[in-house]
Amino acid sequence: YDLVLLQEDFVWHERLARATSHPFVVDPAPGARSGFGDGLAAIGRLLVESSEHVSWTAAHGYIGRGFDQLAAKGYLHLHVLLPSGAGIDLFTLHADGGESEIDHRARRLQLRQLADAIAAKSSSGPVIVAGNFNLHPTSPKDMATLEEFEARCGLSDVALALGIADDHVDRVLFRSGDELRLEPVRWNEALEFRDDEGRPLSDHAPIHARFRVVRNEPAPPGGR
Repeated sequence: YDLVLLQEDFVWHERLARATSHPFVVDPAPGARSGFGDGLAAIGRLLVESSEHVSWTAAHGYIGRGFDQLAAKGYLHLHVLLPSGAGIDLFTLHADGGESEIDHRARRLQLRQLADAIAAKSSSGPVIVAGNFNLHPTSPKDMATLEEFEARCGLSDVALALGIADDHVDRVLFRSGDELRLEPVRWNEALEFRDDEGRPLSDHAPIHARFRVVRNEPAPPGGR
């Protein structure tokens, strides 16, 4: 894998970092209240030029309701460089859980906060957003929140772009930029992440997405 984006990386990060052969590791942000950080990390072969952890300004549930405020949830922004030197902005996130009206409102505000960040940090460049959106396909409110976010940021779901039904709360969204075009070529659950007895390592299926990156040809003089 060129880049692995991790959520809920609360306990085993040091072990993961020691075991990987990938040269670039971005650690989770530490937590201020409970000792849990944001659990957002990255491991990869691509050069990470910059990284920034940002906490949500809206959240709900300290005891119960998903226990969201026990962790410093938010998003992690990475600017990575391809071998060609071209850059891509990646955002990985962990949104609020829970099904109460306040939980739905928190997720809606969180994705609006992330949309503001994408507009500020990557107004015309290629973008990949991946992580635990906690938006359930069976919830009309969640789907409305997702559709609003995708429309505002110009993002598409990799699975749907490839004609695959996506019923996961963990999603990979993308958009092309002015200079680079992202073409999704593969989406699947990475089934190799299992223990010696064949059990999944996580209660969330690891999602694998692959892209072809194409440099857009500049428009000829005169617009022809």
